Amino acid sequence: MNTSLKIFLIIVCILFIVYIYLKVLNKKLDHKSALTLIPMIIILMILCIFDKMLIPIKNFLGFEVISNMIFFLGFIFTSMLLLNLSIKLNKQNEKIIKLTQELAILKKDSKDEKNNR
Repeated sequence: MNTSLKIFLIIVCILFIVYIYLKVLNKKLDHKSALTLIPMIIILMILCIFDKMLIPIKNFLGFEVISNMIFFLGFIFTSMLLLNLSIKLNKQNEKIIKLTQELAILKKDSKDEKNNR
């Protein structure tokens, strides 16, 4: 892999880790999400630094250039993260529906009690 591309990818990874850290400090991102993202970024950074170890894997998978494989792995990691976030979002939507229904029942009961007095 080209040295300038390695440096660029490493700088992007470091900046992304700093960005995540700042978001956690500002309470815009929870620790669980950060602990999911940061290891993936570190793995990609290690793969960028030690790209010669990937030559047998690159040849086996049929990639022409190691950088293409690293970008593909980044895409796979991102897809896994999006799937995980979609699952969390679905669970939260189910909880919101349940809480809304419970709140409506409580309001109705409260209204009925006021009318019976």
